Amino acid sequence: MESTSKKRGRPRKWADDELNAAKEQSATRRGRQNYVLAARAIQAIGKDKIGLLPLTVMAELGRLHPAVARTAAAHIITSRLRGRAAVDFARNMRLGNREPDLLKLARAIKRVILTYRNRFPKLTDGEIASAVESGIRWAK
Repeated sequence: MESTSKKRGRPRKWADDELNAAKEQSATRRGRQNYVLAARAIQAIGKDKIGLLPLTVMAELGRLHPAVARTAAAHIITSRLRGRAAVDFARNMRLGNREPDLLKLARAIKRVILTYRNRFPKLTDGEIASAVESGIRWAK
């Protein structure tokens, strides 16, 4: 007897035939999606800018409307944004301004402090607090 139960998990957004073209590029489904999105970005912004942007940035640009992708790519290249900053810029173009997440900010600050404390274990809590306070004053 054949099972008629629904498949579990998140439904697939991409059809397999769309991703088969990128099968040689990546072993994972997510990696193939990135290559397909990067190909869309290349069509939108032109082949002459391929070497100026990494795959992660191109994949994020591929999610944008072609006119918006061209504008975003031009800004990323002229501003010389790299890696995470470029992806964040393109993502903000796609999603718009979002509310700040204070929990994410707290986690990022904690991660930086712990990393720095591992490098310099003799730092006191007072010195770290002083550095954070001066960083806040500097960021204003």
